[in-house]
Amino acid sequence: MVTAGATQGLHLVATVMFNKDTPVFMEDPTYFLAVNIIREDFGMNIKPVPTDSEGIDTEKLELMLVQHKPASMAGQKTPFWSMVYTIPTFNNPKGYCMSPERFKTLIRLARKHDVLLFTEDIYNILHYDNSPVCPPRLMLYDDRTDEDFQGHVLSNCSFSKILAPGLRLGWIEASPRIMKYLEKRSAWI
Repeated sequence: MVTAGATQGLHLVATVMFNKDTPVFMEDPTYFLAVNIIREDFGMNIKPVPTDSEGIDTEKLELMLVQHKPASMAGQKTPFWSMVYTIPTFNNPKGYCMSPERFKTLIRLARKHDVLLFTEDIYNILHYDNSPVCPPRLMLYDDRTDEDFQGHVLSNCSFSKILAPGLRLGWIEASPRIMKYLEKRSAWI
């Protein structure tokens, strides 16, 4: 889905997929504008999750997901009761890249707890090593051939960081299930 950049992609997802007061689990620290958008623009409840040298602490995240999961899904706009906001590759501000093991754990947690993994994939092709291949994105680990696949990852991307800061053009990639919710609900925005 084409967007007007990563900020508009975050606005779109927060608006059409979640209710006000939804808990949003975010890496601590994370990109300051995302915090402002989620808290100030949408009134969502930010739940900071500690990070280590490889990214979000998945053990603490799971404890927090269990603690904050609602007893009922009544009133939810989608099958997801919450989202986990992450910048998994060349994280801003810490710079880490999550390991494949961490990616797999995040996918397992998202499937187990019915949460959306919202990934800012705007830095992954900005690598400066000798490798001709970019680090993999989290959505590649949400494997469609898995028996329990439903689609739990949304990749939010933008040309602003890789082409021109003033070019307000981006895109969202996600499973057909997620795209269905975005397309259906964004038609009335």
